[in-house]
Amino acid sequence: MAGKFDKSIFISKFKEETNERLNNLNKGLLNLEENPDNDALLNEVFREAHTLKGSAKMVGLSHINRIAHQMEDLLGQVKEKQLNLTPQINDLLFECIDSIRILMDAEISKKEVNIDVDFLCEDLKKACLGELVREKRKVEKKIRLVEGTLQEVRYEKVGFEETIRVEIGKLDKLLNLSEEMIINQGRLNSLFAQLKDIFELAREQTHYLEQLANCANGFKSDIDKLSLYQQKLKDGLGWLLTRYDEGLNELSSFTNELEDIVVKMRMLPVATIFDLFPRVIRDMAKEYDKEINLEIKGEKTGLDKKILEEIKDPLMHLVRNCIDHGIETPEERALLGKPRTGKICFEARQEGANILIEILDDGRGIDANKIKRIALKKKLITPEQAEKLSEENAVYLIFTPGFSTRENVTDISGRGVGLDVVKENIERLKGSIIVSTQPSKGTKFTLRMPLTLSITLALIVKSSKQIFAIPTSEIEKIVRISSDEIKLVGDKEVVKIDDKTIPFVKLNKILGLKEPITTGEMFMIVIYLAGERIGFIVDEIISEQEIVIKSLGEYVKKTDNISGATIWGDGEIVLIVDVFDLMKSAKKSYFESKITVEEEKEEIPNRSILVVDDSLTTRELEKNILESVGYDVDVAIDGRAALEKLKQKRFNLVITDITMPNMNGFELTSCIKNDDKYKDIPVIMVTAEEKEEDKKRGVEVGAEAYILKSAFDQKGLLDIIERLVG
Repeated sequence: MAGKFDKSIFISKFKEETNERLNNLNKGLLNLEENPDNDALLNEVFREAHTLKGSAKMVGLSHINRIAHQMEDLLGQVKEKQLNLTPQINDLLFECIDSIRILMDAEISKKEVNIDVDFLCEDLKKACLGELVREKRKVEKKIRLVEGTLQEVRYEKVGFEETIRVEIGKLDKLLNLSEEMIINQGRLNSLFAQLKDIFELAREQTHYLEQLANCANGFKSDIDKLSLYQQKLKDGLGWLLTRYDEGLNELSSFTNELEDIVVKMRMLPVATIFDLFPRVIRDMAKEYDKEINLEIKGEKTGLDKKILEEIKDPLMHLVRNCIDHGIETPEERALLGKPRTGKICFEARQEGANILIEILDDGRGIDANKIKRIALKKKLITPEQAEKLSEENAVYLIFTPGFSTRENVTDISGRGVGLDVVKENIERLKGSIIVSTQPSKGTKFTLRMPLTLSITLALIVKSSKQIFAIPTSEIEKIVRISSDEIKLVGDKEVVKIDDKTIPFVKLNKILGLKEPITTGEMFMIVIYLAGERIGFIVDEIISEQEIVIKSLGEYVKKTDNISGATIWGDGEIVLIVDVFDLMKSAKKSYFESKITVEEEKEEIPNRSILVVDDSLTTRELEKNILESVGYDVDVAIDGRAALEKLKQKRFNLVITDITMPNMNGFELTSCIKNDDKYKDIPVIMVTAEEKEEDKKRGVEVGAEAYILKSAFDQKGLLDIIERLVG
C-alpha cells in the first residue's frame, strides 16, 4: 500500500520555486505597465501564473492554488484581448502576489494570517467579467520590501555553463579550508625567511673557513675536508631554498586561485536585491502621488551572499528617504523647471577589494545649513560646534541618533528609525557610507562594502612593540612625518599634508598601550571616513598583506577598537583594528564630542528607558506612550542591539519583548541581571507569550514584571514603571 503523502517534504522546494516565480511575475507586470502591447511578455507572465497554480495544487496548498488559478483566468482574458490590463487590474494582481507570499510564509512557519482569500478571488472574478470597481485606497500597512530569496546557487543553464545545487554550509566549510590554507601559507613564508637566514649563515661560515685555510697551513688537509662538507651543506641548502621557493610560489598561486573561486561561489549578483526595488518604488510613488523612474546599472556585479542579505534593509531605508525627502512632487518639479518625473538610480561596481553601491536621486538635495539648524534645535550639537562645522561635515549630522527633519511621522519615513541605524548596520558589515549632495540637484549615497567578510587586505603595523592589522579599505595614505612638521592650531597638534590640515593621535594612546619615547621620523596612517580625516601615528610599518579575519569568540565581549584577530606567520595572534571604532575613539580623544545631548539627558534623574522589540509598531506605540509622559526613550530591534545600547548610555529601565531574532528577551534579561554594571536596572517583559512556563522563566531570569500584549493597558504599564523607577 502506498504511504500517506507528506507535503512537508516538498514545501521548502515549493517556496524556493515560488519565490522565483513571484519575482518573475512582479518584474513582468511592471514591464507590462510600460509596454502593454508586448504579447511575448504577457505570455511569459501567463505561464508563470499557470505553473504556480499547478505547483500549489501538487503540494496541497489550496489557498495559493485558488488565487493563482483566478490570476491565470484573468491573465488569459487579457492575453485573448478580451480585457485590457488596466491600472486597477494591475493593482489587484500585485495584491495577489503579496498575498501568496504571506500565505506561503505562513505555511512554512505554521502561523495563521489574516488574508481574505474569498474576497480576493471574488475581485479576480469581477475583473474577468469587467465588473471590478475599486476605490483608490490608502495603504494602511507600512510599505514593506517585497521579500525575495537569495538563491545560494543558480540552478538553470546560464549560457553554456551547467550549474548544480550546493548547500551554503558546504561552501562555508570550503571557505574555512581556504582560509586555513592562507594562514598556513603565511607560516610557510615565515619558515622560508628563517631558511634563508640559515643559508646566509652557511655562506658566511664557508667564507671564514676559506680564510682560516689560508692561515693554518698545518691543518690544511683537515680544513679542506671541513670546507668540502661545508660547501656540500651550502649547496644542499641552496638547492632546498630554490625548490622551497618554487613550491611556495606554486602553492601561493593555487591558494589565491582557490580563494578567488570560493569567494566567487558565495557571491550573487546585486540584481538579486536590486530587482526587488522596481515594485517597491512603483508602489511608494503611487501612494504618495509622485512620479519616479528607477534606473539600474551594474546589476551583474557580485557580492557575498551574507552581505547581500544584510544590506537589504539599509538600502530600503535610503530609498524611503529618497522618495520622502528627496524627490519633489510633479507640480513642484514643474515649477523648478525639472521634468515632472523624478529619477532614482542604483549603480554597483567593483573597485579593488570593495563593491561600491550608489543610490542617487535628482531631487531637492540636502541643505547643510538647515541640517545645522535642526541639530542645534534638537541639542545634538552646541552653537560652537555648529560654527566650526563645514558644509561637507554638517551633512553627516543626518546620521546622528535622534536626528530628523520631519515634524510629523509619515508612513514612509520618520518612524523613529533614522539614518543612524543605516550607518550602524553598514559599519557592522565593515562598510562605510559617503554622502554627496547639491541643493535642488540631488543627493548621492555611496556604500563601500567589502567583497567578503572573511578575508581582507590589511596594513600590518607595530605600536608599543605590539603588532596590529588595519584594514586598508579606509586608509587614504601613509606618510612619514618629523617632529618639526607638527604645528599647533589653538592647543591641538596638526600636520599639513597636500594643503590639508590633518589632526592626529598616537595609535598606542587610543588602544591604551604604554607610550614609548618617539624621536625623529614617525609613520602616520591617514584614515578618511564619512567626511572626516584623522592621522594615526605608529612606530613601524611592517607590510601590507591579505589576512583571514577570525572572530574573538562568543566568550570574549566586544572589545573597543578591535574587530577580530588573525594568525601571523609564526603562529602569533594579531589583533585587527576596527577602523570605525578607532575613528570614534580618536575624535573623542582629540575633539569635544559632537553629540552632547546624552550628557544633558543624564541631568534628568530616573527618566531614561530602553524599549526592545523587533516589531516596529510595538516599539513606536510604547515609545509614544512613554514620551508623552516625559520619559526619555531609546529603542533597539533585538537583545543584541539592546546590549550595545546599554554600553553606550545609562538607562533606568528596560522594556523588552521575548521572541526576537539574534537574542531573545529571556537571554537579554539574563545578560543584564548577570552583569554587575546593569544588574540593578529593572526589566519589564511585554510579550504575546501567554504560557505559564514562559511567565515562570521570565521570573527566573530576573524580570521585575511580565505584561501580556493581549491584555496591554497603557495606565497599567505606566503604574508599574512609576513603582520601579519613579
